[in-house]
Amino acid sequence: MTANAFDEDRKKALESGMDGFLSRPIVIDELLSTLQKNLHECL
Repeated sequence: MTANAFDEDRKKALESGMDGFLSRPIVIDELLSTLQKNLHECL
């Protein structure tokens, strides 16, 4: 989670190995979707 919401920040974060990217303010639907995706991959 970050306050940096620029596309280049998202790209750098994902390229560095992060599993997801959420910028503030948090959108609950995006948070839930990201959590579901990452939890599903762990199971």
